[in-house]
Amino acid sequence: MLGCIRKYLHDSHWEEVLLLLIAEQKPKKVAKAMREILRRGSEYEEWLHRDLLFAGSCLAEEPKVYGVLMVIWCKRFWRSWLS
Repeated sequence: MLGCIRKYLHDSHWEEVLLLLIAEQKPKKVAKAMREILRRGSEYEEWLHRDLLFAGSCLAEEPKVYGVLMVIWCKRFWRSWLS
Protein backbone atom coordinates (compact mmCIF):
# COMPACT_ATOMS: atom_id res chain seq x y z
CA MET A 1 0.00 0.00 0.00
CA LEU A 2 2.76 2.47 0.89
CA GLY A 3 4.39 1.85 -2.48
CA CYS A 4 1.17 2.85 -4.25
CA ILE A 5 0.93 5.99 -2.14
CA ARG A 6 4.51 6.96 -2.93
CA LYS A 7 4.04 6.33 -6.65
CA TYR A 8 0.55 7.73 -7.27
CA LEU A 9 -0.19 10.21 -4.48
CA HIS A 10 -0.92 13.23 -6.66
CA ASP A 11 -1.93 11.44 -9.85
CA SER A 12 -5.54 12.54 -10.41
CA HIS A 13 -6.43 9.20 -12.04
CA TRP A 14 -5.46 7.37 -8.86
CA GLU A 15 -7.02 9.64 -6.23
CA GLU A 16 -10.22 7.61 -5.73
CA VAL A 17 -8.30 4.33 -5.88
CA LEU A 18 -5.96 5.46 -3.11
CA LEU A 19 -8.86 6.74 -1.00
CA LEU A 20 -10.61 3.37 -1.31
CA LEU A 21 -7.42 1.46 -0.64
CA ILE A 22 -6.70 3.40 2.53
CA ALA A 23 -10.33 3.27 3.71
CA GLU A 24 -10.34 -0.54 3.52
CA GLN A 25 -7.28 -0.98 5.76
CA LYS A 26 -7.18 -1.75 9.45
CA PRO A 27 -6.58 1.24 11.76
CA LYS A 28 -2.83 0.60 12.20
CA LYS A 29 -2.28 0.54 8.45
CA VAL A 30 -4.42 3.65 8.01
CA ALA A 31 -2.25 5.42 10.57
CA LYS A 32 0.87 4.31 8.71
CA ALA A 33 -0.56 5.58 5.43
CA MET A 34 -1.50 8.91 6.99
CA ARG A 35 2.01 9.33 8.38
CA GLU A 36 3.46 8.58 4.94
CA ILE A 37 1.21 11.17 3.32
CA LEU A 38 1.85 13.86 5.93
CA ARG A 39 5.64 13.30 5.80
CA ARG A 40 5.72 13.24 2.02
CA GLY A 41 6.87 16.83 1.52
CA SER A 42 5.66 16.98 -2.07
CA GLU A 43 6.88 19.65 -4.43
CA TYR A 44 5.28 23.05 -3.67
CA GLU A 45 3.61 21.65 -0.53
CA GLU A 46 4.28 24.94 1.22
CA TRP A 47 1.89 26.69 -1.17
CA LEU A 48 -0.46 24.00 -2.51
CA HIS A 49 -0.89 21.81 0.60
CA ARG A 50 -1.75 18.80 -1.57
CA ASP A 51 -0.42 16.29 0.97
CA LEU A 52 -2.40 17.91 3.74
CA LEU A 53 -5.60 18.08 1.70
CA PHE A 54 -5.32 14.47 0.57
CA ALA A 55 -4.79 13.36 4.16
CA GLY A 56 -7.93 15.30 5.06
CA SER A 57 -9.83 13.51 2.30
CA CYS A 58 -8.71 10.19 3.75
CA LEU A 59 -9.98 11.21 7.19
CA ALA A 60 -13.30 12.29 5.67
CA GLU A 61 -13.75 8.97 3.85
CA GLU A 62 -13.06 6.72 6.80
CA PRO A 63 -11.99 8.43 10.01
CA LYS A 64 -10.47 5.34 11.65
CA VAL A 65 -7.52 7.35 12.88
CA TYR A 66 -8.06 9.65 15.81
CA GLY A 67 -5.79 10.90 18.50
CA VAL A 68 -2.34 12.14 17.66
CA LEU A 69 -2.64 11.96 13.86
CA MET A 70 -5.93 13.84 13.89
CA VAL A 71 -4.39 16.53 16.09
CA ILE A 72 -1.35 16.78 13.80
CA TRP A 73 -3.57 17.10 10.75
CA CYS A 74 -5.75 19.77 12.37
CA LYS A 75 -2.74 21.81 13.50
CA ARG A 76 -1.18 21.71 10.04
CA PHE A 77 -4.48 22.61 8.41
CA TRP A 78 -5.08 25.64 10.62
CA ARG A 79 -1.46 26.74 10.33
CA SER A 80 -1.65 26.59 6.52
CA TRP A 81 -5.01 28.35 6.44
CA LEU A 82 -3.87 31.19 8.69
CA SER A 83 -0.63 31.81 6.84
